[in-house]
Amino acid sequence: MNKFTPLDAHEEKTMQHFIFYRWCFLYFCLQSIFVTAAPLGGNFSLTNTEGKSVALQDYAGQVVLLTFGFLSCPDICPTTLTELKQVINALPATQRDKVTVLFITVDPERDTAEKLKTYLQYFSPNFVGLRGSVAEIRNVCKQYGTSFRYLPKTEQGYSVEHASQLFIIDSTGKLVRLMPYGTPREIVVQYVAGLIH
Repeated sequence: MNKFTPLDAHEEKTMQHFIFYRWCFLYFCLQSIFVTAAPLGGNFSLTNTEGKSVALQDYAGQVVLLTFGFLSCPDICPTTLTELKQVINALPATQRDKVTVLFITVDPERDTAEKLKTYLQYFSPNFVGLRGSVAEIRNVCKQYGTSFRYLPKTEQGYSVEHASQLFIIDSTGKLVRLMPYGTPREIVVQYVAGLIH
């Protein structure tokens, strides 16, 4: 029958160190998980094309389709806005006024309120354009787990790299879905319709 052999002082100290470092490792792993799992989204406040402060919470009761872009974008932005117009039109008439499209420019220096308003009206007079300082817009992007950056200037000016996905926010103001650029319209329509009460 095996007998328990007590640890000597050196072995006991080594075991204590092992247990301590294991707990430290576990603690930092859990910290990382909790930080990573922090919910994205939330309320924010920017300025609309009429110069008025607008907050996400102002659209409580609405399903919000949020997208970031800039007016000089040659392809992704106009394609996205065209798709969003078609998504709205594909909903039953009784549901269309329960959905709001918010377009946040990531190029406020060039995208003035007047230009932004004119641009969005081409797609729909109901689309809401929002602006702010670069710092304010970066803060909103950070809230939603995304970012943008200005590319080096060329003879044609500069471009902006930004998120191309669609952020879907339910009627309580909670971010519930990110739709990748190019998601089939039927899928977006079906999902949005399911959020409307």
